[in-house]
Amino acid sequence: MGDLVGSLFGGVMAILIVFFALYRFTRFDAKGAALVVALAVIGVYVPVAILWWPGGDVFAIHIAIYLISAYALGIIFSVRESREGESRRFHWAPALIILFFAFVVAIDSVFVMLAQKGVDSELAARLLPKPRSGGGVSSHFPGTVARNYQEREAAFNEWLERMEAQRLRNWRIREGWVGGIRAGEPAVFRLELADKDAQPIREARIEGRFMRPGNVRLDQAFRMAEVAPGRYEVRVTLPEPGRWNVHVKIGKGDILHEYNARTTVAEPPA
Repeated sequence: MGDLVGSLFGGVMAILIVFFALYRFTRFDAKGAALVVALAVIGVYVPVAILWWPGGDVFAIHIAIYLISAYALGIIFSVRESREGESRRFHWAPALIILFFAFVVAIDSVFVMLAQKGVDSELAARLLPKPRSGGGVSSHFPGTVARNYQEREAAFNEWLERMEAQRLRNWRIREGWVGGIRAGEPAVFRLELADKDAQPIREARIEGRFMRPGNVRLDQAFRMAEVAPGRYEVRVTLPEPGRWNVHVKIGKGDILHEYNARTTVAEPPA
């Protein structure tokens, strides 16, 4: 269906061209030309939208703006026709009304596009202050997060019981980077796992996800391998500097132990 702003602008321009062609070169009056244009919009856009469905919100925006444009043209030029004795030149008042509707359509289209896709990094870097943690700026809706326990567990009470068992288990977990980490450069993430008696826990299944706050598209899943008794490592490359969250799942037999932490990724060297 193309870009939202482009498709709206192109559709409104097509409506203007068809309306003026009917109004100037046929016997249709303003209301008749507007009615023909409105029917043409329904007859053309609705089948196209059904074949290449853009989503209910985008469809509603397009059909509303297209029909409003045809209606506005019919009202404006029907008022012009009702003024007897005036010349048929294009007065400033209808032109101003048309420009007003065009401005409203353009602004609403931009807002809808930003709500759907967000501000791209280059534009955001120009309009918004740079984050203190470094990296780029993203304004799109990031979606759901991995730590939504109520949706992820069959029942919240079951999750509470499991967290209590995890607390009593009292496993000792140490995590960190081997030699530090910089954005865009591979680094080794290490996790050392021991039980409450400080004995290494071997042959555990460890997987997790690095999560970028505010931009779920940068999230990275990982699976760790045991390199020594109770020591697990994985090599990852995180693309943006600043704060990252990490969620780790540790499986040992029928035990599932979860762990959450935060880490900071340094900026790449200049």
